[in-house]
Amino acid sequence: MALAFAHVPTMLAMIILSSLTTAGGMAVVGAERRHDGVQWWALGLLFNAVAHLLFALRGTIPDIFSIVLGNTLLMGVYLSLLAAVLQFQGRRLPRTAAVALPLLMAGCMALLADSYAARVVVAGLLLSSMNLWLLSCLITRWKTMGGRGAWLVVGALGFQTLVFALRVGLVGISSWVGAELMQSSAVQTLTFMSTFAVVLVASMGFVFMARDRADEDNRRLAAVDSLTGVANRRAVIAALDRDVAR
Repeated sequence: MALAFAHVPTMLAMIILSSLTTAGGMAVVGAERRHDGVQWWALGLLFNAVAHLLFALRGTIPDIFSIVLGNTLLMGVYLSLLAAVLQFQGRRLPRTAAVALPLLMAGCMALLADSYAARVVVAGLLLSSMNLWLLSCLITRWKTMGGRGAWLVVGALGFQTLVFALRVGLVGISSWVGAELMQSSAVQTLTFMSTFAVVLVASMGFVFMARDRADEDNRRLAAVDSLTGVANRRAVIAALDRDVAR
């Protein structure tokens, strides 16, 4: 008896809706804090929604849109998330990477338009590399990123990297991966469900990171004079209370 797997168009619709709603919420949250990367993250989620919409239209629109543009937008998703993390850390995304990587993805997808298996391997390797870059940026500066929010982001991206690796490793077994994008299979179900979960979990984690940063800024503003950098009256009283209690 054949196993039943999740319906691919339904999973794509879930990803599109979750990406759009989360992007809208994060755009509102980041409207007044432009230096924490929240708006870059929201842009990445918007790219994710458009990319999966193009995937959902596979066969009804030209392949240059569904295959080439769709996968190029996926690269744009991870570049936007990377830009968000780097901006949170006070750094910038290298311009060469912002230009070269989407062009690389577009070129590979155009050359491999007739081979679904080859596209799965190349796209999986490129996106896994982007995930590893993201993870390295988070981990190497953990002291400035640490907290429950960073753990959520790292856990979600790490899990998705494993899913990409599994998908690439099983590409030769069509019954597991699926012979085409819209064909339901075990790995297709795992891939799209993990994408749906990562959108929510990683985005929630990044919002927590931004909120913790905002709380720390507020605590510092409440305790230190912004002009001189000297502890203000409130901070001095709090310090005296601690010393008296000790």
